[in-house]
Amino acid sequence: PQLDAYLKAHLFGDIFARSVLDWRTRELVTVAALAARPETAPQCAAHVKIANLNGVAPEQTDAILALARRPADPAALPKDWSAFPVGDPNVAYAKYFKGASYLARLSTNQVGIAAVTFEPGCRNNWHVHHAATGGGQILVCTAGRGYYQEWGKPAVEMKPGDTVNIPAGVKHWHGAAPDSWFQHLSIEVPGTGQRNEWLEPVDDAAYAEATAPVAADGVTPDAKCAKLAGKEKTGMTIHDFTAKSRNGTSLDLATLKGKVLLVVNTATGCGFTPQYEGLEKLYAKYHGRGLEILDFPCDQFGHQAPGSDEEIHAFCALRYHTSFDQLAKIEVNGPGADPIFAFLKAARPQDDAPEAAIAGLRDLLAKHGLKGAGTPGDIEWNFTKFLIDREGNVVKRFHPTTKPEEIDAEIAALLSPHAATSP
Repeated sequence: PQLDAYLKAHLFGDIFARSVLDWRTRELVTVAALAARPETAPQCAAHVKIANLNGVAPEQTDAILALARRPADPAALPKDWSAFPVGDPNVAYAKYFKGASYLARLSTNQVGIAAVTFEPGCRNNWHVHHAATGGGQILVCTAGRGYYQEWGKPAVEMKPGDTVNIPAGVKHWHGAAPDSWFQHLSIEVPGTGQRNEWLEPVDDAAYAEATAPVAADGVTPDAKCAKLAGKEKTGMTIHDFTAKSRNGTSLDLATLKGKVLLVVNTATGCGFTPQYEGLEKLYAKYHGRGLEILDFPCDQFGHQAPGSDEEIHAFCALRYHTSFDQLAKIEVNGPGADPIFAFLKAARPQDDAPEAAIAGLRDLLAKHGLKGAGTPGDIEWNFTKFLIDREGNVVKRFHPTTKPEEIDAEIAALLSPHAATSP
């Protein structure tokens, strides 16, 4: 509670909201300050989007990032970040890496040992360590957080102290997490006839999928959706689920029986973020009659909601004066999709929107090198909306381009005392 009060009343109230600077200038200063620190990369990305929404040209924010990062500087890491040296730029192998990496050779006698350091998001290509006898490699994570993945298997997260044994002949890659520097020791296992075969890069889509959080139950998204779809047909409703609030407590959705719900996946740095204003107007107009808005921040689309739950809440309250509460950040697609959204997608696999609107958004995303839904039924982008009746049934799914005010009449109809129960 004390931290919450500090963030809202003091940091975002007394300090950040002062009229000394206009919003555009304030965001320029914020981006410049955050860009200089690699550990604040998620917050910086969020403020870049906010700056762009407030009149700062993308060329300007790109220039700030280029000046501040040139590239990510390992010298900015804390002195006690690792017991091993970062080393020099890994020039000899740079063509086999995406992003900046650094190499410090620790031993060349008996057993070859090197410390390899990756900037956030950096990874090497798929590759194979060949050997006639013996051979292979051992990785020991010494600092930061990263991933190792064998061909055809899920990626394995690596934290300090974790060890991976890689036999000869296994196709694999390893690298940093998207938001963390990563260092591991690379230990060559003795053998004969040893050589490395460098293969194709790990593209952005494959990397994003590999490093996404894995569902605790281990169920694949398709299987989960199929399972939930089957339950939905036998009477399952949204009231059978529990959500996590931004303060870490659980919200049993059964407590919302009798309410009309509008469920939205949101982001603070998206072109659709101004829809928060429309959502607040709907909430102010209909909350007294039984409308609740369930706002689930999601960072899966263009990394447009990278802040903490408290930062997101403070931004929305300050910028759009939202009075409905945000829930904890979740994922809506992929292996880590929240069960609530797996249920919603199974109940309504398609957006209720004209084909022209759907195609227009996809063309716009492609133009900017962004990717929305990758699987049929997946959420296309931020601000997809699901309308739920008082009995917990999913009535309709609205496309991100559908503005909140366009849903007004349908919400009013469901709030009517004469509203029919959904089949």
